[in-house]
Amino acid sequence: MSLGGGDEATMSDDPIPAVSEADARGDVHRLFEDIRQVLGVPVVNLIFRHLATLPGCLGWSWGVLRPLYASGQVADAADRLGTSLPLPTIGPVSRESLRRDSVDALGERAIGRILDSYNRSNAMNLVALTGLLDWLRSGAASGQALADVEPASRPAPRDSAGGERLPPLLSLEDMDEGTRALVLALNTFGERGDGHVLASMYRHLAHWPGYLGLAAGLLRPLHANGALERLADDALRCARREARQLGPWAAPRDVPAPMHATRDSLRNALDAFTSNTIAKMVPIARVLRAALPTAPDDIS
Repeated sequence: MSLGGGDEATMSDDPIPAVSEADARGDVHRLFEDIRQVLGVPVVNLIFRHLATLPGCLGWSWGVLRPLYASGQVADAADRLGTSLPLPTIGPVSRESLRRDSVDALGERAIGRILDSYNRSNAMNLVALTGLLDWLRSGAASGQALADVEPASRPAPRDSAGGERLPPLLSLEDMDEGTRALVLALNTFGERGDGHVLASMYRHLAHWPGYLGLAAGLLRPLHANGALERLADDALRCARREARQLGPWAAPRDVPAPMHATRDSLRNALDAFTSNTIAKMVPIARVLRAALPTAPDDIS
């Protein structure tokens, strides 16, 4: 049985190799369902969908991480990260501006759900995956001794995914030229790497090009003055501090460890996502959520 290999699913159209949720099959599908349930979010984040393309990596990594998420340790650490991360003061997006840019009440609520989902999962994943990377680098995850580790316990998750699913991810090819340009421009904000990872949040928000324009207006000054990079550094520093408190770390006895060559790919993926993509998206999603109107709107 293969856990986490791309042979059980159709590859998505992400700019990096990834398995789409809609096309996941077999064990990959079951892992995706479990990830959504345990994290309490309606979407499987890109890092997990990417790990599903590396033979054996998703099932093994999730076997290591699941008890830490399910116990509430990761969620508590993510809450502390969010509390400690200062946000810049920016002007709010008015409901009138949203309506002028073709975001109706239903769209406004959907945008709020998207940002809430990414705010929850990004902070948790930054802490947990930083911890996993450090554990792998320490060498503690290597060797035959892993075969003697008891299967990790599986307590009930603190939250359930529940609620409405998010709208489908749009591919760049599905967007008109203006929307595609906005998505690609937004993806450069706070970027410190080579930009080959396209943040999924922008693909979800691309259903409302007008909102993307408003978001770009909010974020562009923070990108220009370096605030987003500093916030990403703060988020990563806090995540590393919180990750050191997680544990115990144990490999699942019932899932084979990835081959050594594949472990290098796993470490590289974790490093790329935690040091750049997830770290920058933690403050970005929080800034955008804070700028949305807070009072509910009548959708009747």
